Amino acid sequence: MVNEILIRAPNGELYYGKNISNNNPYILNKIRNYRNTNPVELNEITICLDENELQNAVDLTNRSFYVKIFCFIDIMINIYFVFIIPDLYIQDIFFLFLSFYGYVSAHSYNIYGILFYLIYKYFIFLVGISYILMSLYVHNMTLFKNIYYSLTINLLLIYHFYVTYYTQMFYNKILKIN
Repeated sequence: MVNEILIRAPNGELYYGKNISNNNPYILNKIRNYRNTNPVELNEITICLDENELQNAVDLTNRSFYVKIFCFIDIMINIYFVFIIPDLYIQDIFFLFLSFYGYVSAHSYNIYGILFYLIYKYFIFLVGISYILMSLYVHNMTLFKNIYYSLTINLLLIYHFYVTYYTQMFYNKILKIN
């Protein structure tokens, strides 16, 4: 097991990999290549990343951090729904599991876990859009006469759009590496 990762930037500066996750695919690929050429296990490995790889590794770590925050918010919302709406607790427990799996997958850069979380977010986003369209059609705008309710629904839809978009960008960045 590697305790410390030393990263040499193209300009010669050395960085300890504390700001970049050891699970980062850019780092893991370099470690695999290093271990294939040097079978001896060391406590410290020095890997060289070019400027583009270093920037992409830092960017991917930052995106992973925000996706984990979004997943954590989803976990808290789903826990709330499990206790507040007892009629739908099986659905909410399933959504809670997907949110937790998304969090773990964002931490470990698991592409299939992020894909499952992304499908869940697209589903929630489409349900929100269909709810608004149904409210407009069936209730003839009576639900939107309450400004607070209308504002809440629109803000939640914007939030879900942003989370889905950001998670999609994270997924695309991981997909390029693998």
